[in-house]
Amino acid sequence: MLGSRRRFHKQQQEQQALQGTYAGSSQRLSLPAPDGMNTRDNPEFLPLNQSPLLENALPTDGGLLVAQVPRKRIELSSTSANSYPYALVTYNGCGSTSAEMWAFVGTKIYNVGDSVDAGVGSTTASAQTKPGSFGSEPYSWTEFNRTIIMVNGSAPLKWNRASAWEVWSATASGGNIANFWGINHFKSRLYGWEKGAQSFWYGGTDQVLGTFNNFDLSQVMAGNLRFMASLTRDGGAGPDDYALFVSDDGDCAVYQGNDPGDSNNWSLVGTYKIGRPLSRSAWQQYGQQLVVLCEDDFYFLPQDFVGKRQSTTAAEKRAPDPDNLQLCNAAYWPREGFLVFSEGSLLSTKRQLSYSTITLTSSPPNLLRRSTQDVASDSISSYPRAPLAIYKGDLFLIPTDTNTSANLELRQVFPQQGTISNRRARVVTAPIQTSGRTNISMVNPVFTVAPRATTSAAATSKVIYRTAIVYDDSMRRYATASAGLWVTSTASANSNGLWTPGFGTGDTAQIHIDVLSASTSADLYLQKIELTLSDTGGI
Repeated sequence: MLGSRRRFHKQQQEQQALQGTYAGSSQRLSLPAPDGMNTRDNPEFLPLNQSPLLENALPTDGGLLVAQVPRKRIELSSTSANSYPYALVTYNGCGSTSAEMWAFVGTKIYNVGDSVDAGVGSTTASAQTKPGSFGSEPYSWTEFNRTIIMVNGSAPLKWNRASAWEVWSATASGGNIANFWGINHFKSRLYGWEKGAQSFWYGGTDQVLGTFNNFDLSQVMAGNLRFMASLTRDGGAGPDDYALFVSDDGDCAVYQGNDPGDSNNWSLVGTYKIGRPLSRSAWQQYGQQLVVLCEDDFYFLPQDFVGKRQSTTAAEKRAPDPDNLQLCNAAYWPREGFLVFSEGSLLSTKRQLSYSTITLTSSPPNLLRRSTQDVASDSISSYPRAPLAIYKGDLFLIPTDTNTSANLELRQVFPQQGTISNRRARVVTAPIQTSGRTNISMVNPVFTVAPRATTSAAATSKVIYRTAIVYDDSMRRYATASAGLWVTSTASANSNGLWTPGFGTGDTAQIHIDVLSASTSADLYLQKIELTLSDTGGI
């Protein structure tokens, strides 16, 4: 069975890449850049448009975008050992002209939106002291009726333009509002819940203050409530939406109605099972789907309530949060069509939700994911998830790989044109069926820039890369070569004859491309890979 699958797959690839017949002793191939990453299937059977590995190479309509290093925009003055970034909060209100953005770091609240708008750059941002008790966990927050409500199990806060940041003074019937660990809104009410509880509290219609009443979920789900979200039926917020409650065990309870205190206006639709959610903020609304990042995979709701329809990524790509302390959050960046998760995952909505990893190999080495091993006594070990936020169409984060003896930074993720920034990326192609040919030569990655660089700007648009070939049935032999190229007014370039010797008599080969350095003020794309198969050379 495996042999027949392999023969069929080999024939498909030959038709795709070789177009049927060989021309003499060599055949020129032109492979399109992969438009998605697939860690689910056996690498030997991947289609040519899929890759077993993409790092810093993001699938877009223009090709594989080689991401720039996130640009430092603001320094956050926080040198205390307790100055962890707890949240990055945005208010959209009536539109981008009235938008606000704050960074919650240690005991301070930084108005980073004002600093970014003023083009302050790396200057230290102004800050105010956080009201009330500080707490020791990242915040959960929601925007409701032009008001921000934030909770973290000990320090509930509220903001609107009339009162600025202050202690949230609502009350909880039979509980304590200060113990709220999660917060969200559904239709016309606020919903809050405590850590390690099997119930939630709900507020009055359109009310931010007042008394919140309790609703018990222990009869419909096991485990403790991890998060609450809305399920839409038409792609927008409306009267036909459902309320979704998800436990840390992956039990889901779906309700319809808008008043949990009225049995005629609140009823259970059904209970379901998904994977264990990574955190209380590891989900994002996208159109009619709720995308939830769990320990084993992404779940797309409500479709996956009836069972996981299609696996997306291998379980080893996940980074579980067993202590429920680390806050893996998510943001949807509509301008680029990316769903970004702060554990290092990205879904491209322009490429049918194709998956990539964001390693952002810069200094710090990884701005999203980090090792759990402490490298210094004052390194941040409790919160390895970078707070993410969308502000006026741009994506920002506070890296948590920063040593606390230095100032934390607000960075703009994937900055667009206007800054020359180093880039690094890695791409691995699907195995290429070579029909037993003994040599692969002239491996040329073809890059383009947008907008096109002028001749005078060529010196600022240089790419240095390395290619490698893993070539035989066992995928164990390889050869490497490196080269530099200028991206000039032609808007594309390749290595013009880079020679990479081939090996052996195997019939599969993978091409590895590492972008070692790329300095350009324009967007850089890998568009295709050109190579030659022949029967000469080899060993």
